[in-house]
Amino acid sequence: MLCTRPWTDIHVNATGNITPCCQIITDLDSDCIKTTNIDTYKQSDWLSSLKDNLSKDQKDDRCFRCWYKPHSNHSEVAHSSKFSHLHLRVSNVCNFKCRSCSYIHSSTWYQEDIKNGKSRNHTVTDSVLDNSTLYDLVIKANKITLAGGEPLFSNTTLNLLSILKANNKTDTDVWMNTNLSTTRLRGFSWKMLFEGLSINLEASLDGFGKQMEYSRSGLNWDKTLRNFTIFREYIKSILTVISIYSVYSLPELYKFADEQELSIDPVFVTFGGKSGNYLSIFSLPHTEKIKIAEHYSSLDNLEIKNRLYKDIIEPLFKKDEYSEELTQKFISYNSRLDSIRGTNFLNTYPQYKDWYKNG
Repeated sequence: MLCTRPWTDIHVNATGNITPCCQIITDLDSDCIKTTNIDTYKQSDWLSSLKDNLSKDQKDDRCFRCWYKPHSNHSEVAHSSKFSHLHLRVSNVCNFKCRSCSYIHSSTWYQEDIKNGKSRNHTVTDSVLDNSTLYDLVIKANKITLAGGEPLFSNTTLNLLSILKANNKTDTDVWMNTNLSTTRLRGFSWKMLFEGLSINLEASLDGFGKQMEYSRSGLNWDKTLRNFTIFREYIKSILTVISIYSVYSLPELYKFADEQELSIDPVFVTFGGKSGNYLSIFSLPHTEKIKIAEHYSSLDNLEIKNRLYKDIIEPLFKKDEYSEELTQKFISYNSRLDSIRGTNFLNTYPQYKDWYKNG
């Protein structure tokens, strides 16, 4: 494996911290997440050691997540020393409160936590880079990947597209991960702003229908489908986070993707940090994993069934992270949110009743 991103990519997260990509595990090395200056980052021992390990074809613990991502491509490619790809979490402004997210990446999460008495040493910002730094990076990049927060709610996205248009950078590939919840910002139509630029949308759909409404507080599924139709010409793929919340509705999502002739990029949820990934399907007991497999085996569409087996079922039974402690953490976390948000887990997910009630 030789990943090129430490050489070619710069990822700026919603708090302005810098890494090579969004998948890197930064809590293994706190020095990295303290770095907010691009020149300091490029000259850091942290980045140098990562490059050294990858150049020697050595697995680096900071890249752990990619080894568990379905369809990861670890084929060797020649690396370049020239920056070409900007990954930018434009802000932490977001109108949803996804249960697999947190106050760090969602302003509505932050506001809910403050309202309910949680102390958060964090700020809500719609500009993680100053204008001159943003301009410099945008002009030099051949490809830009935007995430959030929600990019379609960010003034930084407006500024970025304006820079591209003003400098005739119409061939710069812009990829945007979006929840499709709005078609306008500050009176501007996003579709009109997209005209003349190379815009590619990755629809963020963590499941399907009512189950997605439950896990992504603030979402209206019918509106999501309407906006999906509006943006369809720009949508190139679907990103879905595989978690306890999404796993049962994935067959419907895969069917929808097939109908739209779109590929799905499935990513296993990362949540909970060192305390354990209690939203992960890997943390479920074996009996619950069997139920998920049986649910998928009942599908009529053989092609979808086979893809789900490869993407979900095969890794599900290869990795066992179950513990009573993680079950209790999930129940405690989820019950607290149900109480705050006026929702009921088992009304939406009756499949989990034995595990959830007896946990």
